[in-house]
Amino acid sequence: ETDLDFIFMGSAAEVASHTEILKGLGQPERHEDLTGKIPRLEDLLGYLAASEGYVGKDSGALHLAAALGVPTLSIPLT
Repeated sequence: ETDLDFIFMGSAAEVASHTEILKGLGQPERHEDLTGKIPRLEDLLGYLAASEGYVGKDSGALHLAAALGVPTLSIPLT
């Protein structure tokens, strides 16, 4: 269990958008930003398994979350 409300993951190119999202959420205290970092597979699976849902682009993490039975919402890229 992570005790986190939000975990941000993505490429280094997504840092600016994640910063804006955090501002819009009121800078939640219980979050971790893994943007631009590559977590170990075991850690990623642990984060996903402990989560109540996954929202993000169509990615490997989204498919892993779905395989773990976590509700997912895929955001299409434009």
